[in-house]
Amino acid sequence: MKTISLNSIVFAIAVFFSTLISNTLFASSTITGNSNTWLGNYTLTPSVNPVVINGKEYKAWILKYEKSNHEIVVAIDQLKKGKNYIVKTDRFEIQYSCNGTGMGVRKVSNSYSTIEYERNYGKIDDTQFDYQRKLTLEDKNGEDDLGIIACYFPRLLKKEYQYVLD
Repeated sequence: MKTISLNSIVFAIAVFFSTLISNTLFASSTITGNSNTWLGNYTLTPSVNPVVINGKEYKAWILKYEKSNHEIVVAIDQLKKGKNYIVKTDRFEIQYSCNGTGMGVRKVSNSYSTIEYERNYGKIDDTQFDYQRKLTLEDKNGEDDLGIIACYFPRLLKKEYQYVLD
């Protein structure tokens, strides 16, 4: 009679739970809502393919606004303690981080950045950036985080740079 090792059982349980968590966060559902910005309603759909940023693959969602022709990628880096959401267009990028004490905007970490610093951060409204540093006081689930990002992300741009998302 064959015996199953404890390591095999632990491995099987780990695979089960990681699959469960992954499937919960990246279910085939679509997230919709009103951004309450000039861009109108938004739709977030899971990306079929992972997004590659600086050689590393990330699961991602595609963000579209009803009054914009641009697709915005929201890549998700699942960390040991929290998540980083890297929000990217071809002309602008920003990061939202959840670290156990809430969610807020951050400048993009070097490991995620693909746009020259001056070209990127000259477009940011400093007042909005400061305001968005702490959007929630507690961590939400992945879909809530994405909805919050969809509503606040457009506000980060100075008025003269809003064309980046039009």
